[in-house]
Amino acid sequence: MSVTGERACGKSNNDVTQFTSNVAFNHFPRSLKNFFPNLRFLFINKSNITTLSKNDFCFGSKLDHILFESTNLEVLEADLFDNLPQLVYLVLRAKQLKHVSQGALSKLQKLEIFQFDGSPCKTGVFSNERSVVINLVASIESQCNDVQALERHRRLIAT
Repeated sequence: MSVTGERACGKSNNDVTQFTSNVAFNHFPRSLKNFFPNLRFLFINKSNITTLSKNDFCFGSKLDHILFESTNLEVLEADLFDNLPQLVYLVLRAKQLKHVSQGALSKLQKLEIFQFDGSPCKTGVFSNERSVVINLVASIESQCNDVQALERHRRLIAT
């Protein structure tokens, strides 16, 4: 992966806390954590990413804001965010998302701001109030349960 950009004079990759990409990635750029060890905000837009795993999010305890917009994600596995217990802000706009495993979102105990859009199983969900987020997450996990999509996803990851 090639990373380019401008930093203020005297700053290094250790000073970068936000990464924004409009590149059509086919796979999640796992090497981001090596380039930017203090990353807190991740915005991936217009990607071709169809699968994610918990190994994609081994950022340590700093990453607490994620925005995936216009992605092709189909499945969120139950353990996807296991490495991100500190996540407070999550936006998922995934037009292909058909399955959200029980626990994938409900484990996020610190999640305060949540938006879920574009999915065929549920759309137009937003909240910035923790009690509402809890109810929205439960609703999504119960309504987005396309088992065939989950099986396809697991076959892709196994290869």
